[in-house]
Amino acid sequence: MNELRSQIYRSVMMTQGQRLILTPGCGIRHPYEETTIQFIQKVIKETEAFIK
Repeated sequence: MNELRSQIYRSVMMTQGQRLILTPGCGIRHPYEETTIQFIQKVIKETEAFIK
């Protein structure tokens, strides 16, 4: 999950969270586990709070 956190962080920082749509890639397996979605949401919120 550290690599996923890093990818999300870099994406949010590069775009300042503006017009960013995160989609699953090879790092997120389908069907999605609820814990994975919750983790992604948490990382996005933490990163957005950091840049504000």
